[in-house]
Amino acid sequence: MRRTRVLVETTLEPGATITLPAQAARHLVQVLRLKAGHEFIAFDGNSDREYLAVLESVGKKAVTARILDGSRVERESPLGLTLVQAISAAERMDYALQKAVELGVKRIVPVWSERSQRRLQPAQMEKKQRHWRGVIAHATEQSGRTRLTHLAEPSTLQTVVSERNAKSPAIVLDPTATRSLKEVETPDGGMEIFIGPEGGFSDTELAMMEHAGIERIRMGPRILRTETAGPAVLAWLQARYGDIG
Repeated sequence: MRRTRVLVETTLEPGATITLPAQAARHLVQVLRLKAGHEFIAFDGNSDREYLAVLESVGKKAVTARILDGSRVERESPLGLTLVQAISAAERMDYALQKAVELGVKRIVPVWSERSQRRLQPAQMEKKQRHWRGVIAHATEQSGRTRLTHLAEPSTLQTVVSERNAKSPAIVLDPTATRSLKEVETPDGGMEIFIGPEGGFSDTELAMMEHAGIERIRMGPRILRTETAGPAVLAWLQARYGDIG
């Protein structure tokens, strides 16, 4: 029987009884309708371990669980891939983040580019980041991963490009590029993948990235949408160099 996996961002040790965080408690009790005695899988998002746990008490103010056996699992990708994703409309951005997590990306950097959606006020941006972290958490639970993908603070494309390590391999999808993805060398030690917004990066932005050592790459004869481009590249790299297949 497949047990529900739940992210519990607290210290997990066999034999310990913990009070579940509100989000985890709500998901188990209100959404899944689990009751005392039901088992689930807990993980903390920071290690390669997951734990069998059992609900001990279900109250209005608190839900507690007892941690049973722990085991080490290996479901993290051997590739250190970073997705630098231009911020797009809500549903498209959510999809890009979700699929990137499922495909094992280690880090996601949201960036504002010339053709991105309008910038938000600080309070709105904070709310958006909380939402993105929720998308990442749910995708981690569903995919079987044990480590949370790191979500960087949103920044401008220019800032991210100027601050990156020039020696680190990086590519940007550009349908006018002459080199194809199959010509990319094995990304030993990691790679950054830059994905543009609806309408793509501007010529000025592409020139800036190329000047910074980011290689312009095309992925076949068709132009992909912003929410499918990143997952498509990640899947290709994982199949060729990682752990898919």
